[in-house]
Amino acid sequence: MDNTFLLKVEQWFEEGKYERVIIAIEKLPESELTLELQMLSQRAQAALAEFDEKETFITDAACKPIYAPNEFIPELYTQEERKMLEQHIERYFGDSTHVFHELQSPDIHVDIYIIEPTPERNYYTLITGGMGAHRMNIPEDLKGLGLERAELFITLPPYWNIYGEDENDYWPIRWLKILARLPIQEDDWLGYGHTIATGEGDETVSPNAPFRGLLLTGVQNAPEGACTCPLPNDEQVNFYQIIPLYKEELEYKLEHDIDDLIERMSEVDHVVDLHRPNTCANEVSSRYVQKQYYLAEDELYPLLTDWEEPDGCIASDRIPI
Repeated sequence: MDNTFLLKVEQWFEEGKYERVIIAIEKLPESELTLELQMLSQRAQAALAEFDEKETFITDAACKPIYAPNEFIPELYTQEERKMLEQHIERYFGDSTHVFHELQSPDIHVDIYIIEPTPERNYYTLITGGMGAHRMNIPEDLKGLGLERAELFITLPPYWNIYGEDENDYWPIRWLKILARLPIQEDDWLGYGHTIATGEGDETVSPNAPFRGLLLTGVQNAPEGACTCPLPNDEQVNFYQIIPLYKEELEYKLEHDIDDLIERMSEVDHVVDLHRPNTCANEVSSRYVQKQYYLAEDELYPLLTDWEEPDGCIASDRIPI
C-alpha cells in the first residue's frame, strides 16, 4: 500500500473526522493494516470519546458496530493540557516516534509514549500519557504542593524488544498501566519514594526478571526542569521514574526509609538491568534477625544435665526442648 491512503486518513484525523478514519481503516484487509494505521485508529477512537457526551455506536455500511459504547467517560486532559504535556516530553525526554494508544479506557486514557535510543541517550524511555488527567487523593498535610497529578516512566536498554507480546518483553508497559490506575482504584496517591510490591511470595514481575517491587524516584539523566510539567491554571504534572527492586531492597526500604535505600542504590543505573547486583543482598530483615539472649547456646545445654523434674517441655527463645 502506498502513502496516499495514510496521508488521506491523517488529513481526516486533523480535520476532526474521526468516524471516517475509523471506518476507513476497519475496511482494510488485514495484510494492509500496519502498526501505524492501528495506532491512528486508536487515536481517532480516543479523540471521539473525548467529545462524546453520551454512549455512541459507529457502524460500517453493514451496520456492524466497530466502536463499542462507553459506559463511563474517561478522565482526559484538555487539548491544551495534552499539547503542553507532549511538548514537555519532547523537550526533556526526546521525540516520541511511536505512541501506544489505548483502545479501551474505562477511567483514564493511558497512552505510552516511546522514545527510542539515541547516541546521547542509548536507551528506550517509556512514558505514560494520561495518568495526570486524574487528580489524586493527596493527604491533607501535603495539599497545596502540586502533587495531585503525575505521569510515570521507565528506561530500558536499547536491545529490549519493545513491541514484543511475550510477558518478558511486555511487563514494563503492563506495570506502567497498572500503576497509572492504582490511585483511582485505591482512592489514594503515588509520589516520590513510594514502593509497590508486584506480587506475592516468590512471584516476580516476569519469568525472566528477578524483581519483586517497584520504586518511584526522581527523574534521572534529564535536563533540569524535566521533573515537572506546568499546566494552565497554575497546575502541574510531576514525573516519576520507576526503578525495579529486589525483594531485599523492598524490605530494606520498608524497614528504614527512602533516603537510606537511595544511598545504598547510588551506584545502580536508572536503565533496567535484569542482572544488576542486589544492593541489599547481605541485609537480613529484622523479622529474621536472631535475638540477643541472656544465655548463649553453649551455656544453656549444661543446665539440662540430670534433669529430674516431671516430663514435659522447656521452651526458650533459642530452642525448643
